[in-house]
Amino acid sequence: MILVCFSLQACATPVPVLPPVESIKGDTARLVVLIHGLEESDGQISMSCRTEGPEWPTGDGAEYVRVVPVEGHDGMVEISIDDVPCGIYAISLFHDVNSDNDMNRSAIGLPLEPWGMSNNAIGLMSAPSFEQASFVVDAPRTVVEIDLRRGISLQPRAPVL
Repeated sequence: MILVCFSLQACATPVPVLPPVESIKGDTARLVVLIHGLEESDGQISMSCRTEGPEWPTGDGAEYVRVVPVEGHDGMVEISIDDVPCGIYAISLFHDVNSDNDMNRSAIGLPLEPWGMSNNAIGLMSAPSFEQASFVVDAPRTVVEIDLRRGISLQPRAPVL
C-alpha cells in the first residue's frame, strides 16, 4: 500500500520554481503554443491561457481563449498570441473532437477527449493546480509545448521531418 502511495505521488507534476512576477522584465511578448499528439482531424482545440483565478482550469475568466479548427493539421497545432503582458500564466486545453464546446467526461469525471496543460502537468486524482502548470511569459517570445493526453496517457507526437 505504501508503494502505491509513493508511485501515485511520483505521477503528479512538481510545482516549478518561478521568479517573482515583479522581477519579470519586458512589457509584452508573443506567446507561441505548440500542441503535439493530435490524432484526429475532426473538431477543434479549445485553449485558455490565464493568470491565476478561481475557475482554473476552465476557460471561465481566462485572459486569452482560443478555439482553433484542427482540420488540415498533421499531428500538431500552433497557436500564437501577440502582445501578451509579461508575467506568470498557465494553459489548459482540450481537443473538442465532436465540436460541442464541452470537455466530454466519463460517468466518474475522467476526460473522454484528449487534453493538455502547460508543463504537461498532471495532478494527483484531480486536475493539476495552477502552480503545477504555471510558466513565465517573457519578452520578446515565449514558446510552450504541450502534449495531448487521453486519460493520463500521452498521445504520440508526430515524427519530425
